[in-house]
Amino acid sequence: MSKELKNIAKSYIHEYLKYNNPNLKINKTQLFECPFKHIHKDDIGKPTCKVYPQFGYKVTCYNSACGELGNIFDIFRRLEPDMKHLKDEEIADYLSHLLDIKQDEDVDKLLDVYYNSGFHLIPLCANDPSKTDKENAKLQKSPIQGESWKKNICHDLRKWKEWVDAGLGLGLVGGKISNVLLLDIDSDVTYEKMKDRINDTSAQDTKQGKHFLWEYDSDFDDINHCNFRKQGYEMEIRANNAYIVVAPTVVEGYIRTWNGKKITKMPKELKKFLLDLVKKESKKEEKKESDGIREAIENENFNIEDGLRGLDGNCNDTWITLGGILRKKMSPKKVEWALQTFNKLLADPMDYHQIKSMCYQLSKYDNFDKKDLAKEILEHLSLESVRFANAFEMEKSLGHTKKEIESALDYLLKEEKVVKVGRNFKALNKIEWETDFMSIGKPLGFEVPYFGKFNKFDDGSMIIIGGRSGTGKTHLAMNIIKKFVDMGINPKLLTTEAGSKFGMIGANLGLKIDDYFFKRVADATNVEFDDDSVTIIDWLKPPNSDYSKLDTIMENLNNQLVKHRGLLIALVQIRKDGTFFAPDLFDFYASLVATYNWTQKYNSQTKETVADSTNTYFQTSKMRDSKVGVQWIKIPTKFDKDTKIISLRTGE
Repeated sequence: MSKELKNIAKSYIHEYLKYNNPNLKINKTQLFECPFKHIHKDDIGKPTCKVYPQFGYKVTCYNSACGELGNIFDIFRRLEPDMKHLKDEEIADYLSHLLDIKQDEDVDKLLDVYYNSGFHLIPLCANDPSKTDKENAKLQKSPIQGESWKKNICHDLRKWKEWVDAGLGLGLVGGKISNVLLLDIDSDVTYEKMKDRINDTSAQDTKQGKHFLWEYDSDFDDINHCNFRKQGYEMEIRANNAYIVVAPTVVEGYIRTWNGKKITKMPKELKKFLLDLVKKESKKEEKKESDGIREAIENENFNIEDGLRGLDGNCNDTWITLGGILRKKMSPKKVEWALQTFNKLLADPMDYHQIKSMCYQLSKYDNFDKKDLAKEILEHLSLESVRFANAFEMEKSLGHTKKEIESALDYLLKEEKVVKVGRNFKALNKIEWETDFMSIGKPLGFEVPYFGKFNKFDDGSMIIIGGRSGTGKTHLAMNIIKKFVDMGINPKLLTTEAGSKFGMIGANLGLKIDDYFFKRVADATNVEFDDDSVTIIDWLKPPNSDYSKLDTIMENLNNQLVKHRGLLIALVQIRKDGTFFAPDLFDFYASLVATYNWTQKYNSQTKETVADSTNTYFQTSKMRDSKVGVQWIKIPTKFDKDTKIISLRTGE
């Protein structure tokens, strides 16, 4: 945590005190009510506190019971005893999300400009302390996915911020996708040669030169990345499927900056100059040639005038030999198709029945590779619609003879790649190891209500929220739905309640028909989720209240998220003492676990502790990817009994 954020957090003392007591009236130049007035013996309710910015924003109370209260960190530890063990830096990190403290406003503004410009970005490798400066200079310009970098191209502000927070660099992808052409000039000498051709457009300073941006032009459709060093220019034009490194990425200690100009059209003279350099006409000819081949493949037309000659007297033997070679890798039906296709090449094609007869003769020279057929069988058995199959069924599906199928199955059994169950065969799962770690753990494309400020959530996350009976779980579920609807998302509610309470609460919140989907179910644990959906369960309970089955239920829900991705928010019943029935299970599977609670207040007149249903709060016990450095935090909320709205006390 930076020293800068710690100092900034101190200046937010007024906001923090207001956060803890929304009714507190603070005038920054006058006295205000003490946050610890309950220990005052006199002057109760009178303003006694003042903040002194010149002394590090320390707070002094002029009541004899208090005196010097300290800075925001000292006061935080007294108001939040559950977190009094945290260091100043950890509290500053927590407060930065709680109070929306901005320290990276310039970066946020820059990413907003990229987003509003329609740019598509990719993540670049982070600095590696174990490498030399020269090695890092090359590394920080490299996509984190190597040659597969195109998989991670996106126009997603949330993902970009995740990359920056993780210390990754950013690359701007040029061409049609971002509607820009990119010119990378790497020396002052080349810039002097080019400056008269370049107009006033968006440009970025680099350590060695400049990057210039122009509106995309379709005349550059065939251009990817062209280097002009051989022509005497230290520069490169980058268009489709090429990228440049952009701010806030720092390479070799150099901070890149933009000139703030608008992206303009490329001047005609410059356009002609660059297109001449890349020899655009030759590119067009290459494209025509490739189009001709593509058309020939689609039409199965070899375009050979007068056909192939030179097989006179040997045609049968040649074709049978060719068929035998193909038979090593292909089924009889596929070999026949291939020979019929090659027959079209001949100047004097053979009769259809001659090819059929040759295929029959191939059985005498059969040299089929059972390993290739074994691979075909495994692929067949891995299909979702198959899974199990016997030899007869595979013979019909794959087009091979029964003898070949049985031989390959015998090989697979010996290699322990399939198991036999009765007459059927089943493939044993083989792990296909992956290397593209950037394709997993992708952040959700939206902020999760109430918790998004404090924890990061990936696609496929599960949230468990516990609540005592009668504390407003359904109100909370409908508030969550309303917040998703306001984002343009149509969530899906599985409710196990028999009545229509959720409908009335939703109507009170302003929800309309078609805003969300719902289904009343007796058991929400065996419902198949939809792909990439936001699913809310109110409330999750084992069938017949058999909590011994909860481990199986949680495993099934987790498997659904692995399969379908999206987000699951499940509300569950907790014990009267505020504990979960199976806390270890929830902590194991969920990305975030919390309880929703009413504040307990002491009534000095009746000398009783009463529940305050207006000033409510979440108490987390698990945050897998905490933004605030700790997992156990209190998130204060407020329930408006008239509007039924549950809101964070600092707003959202």
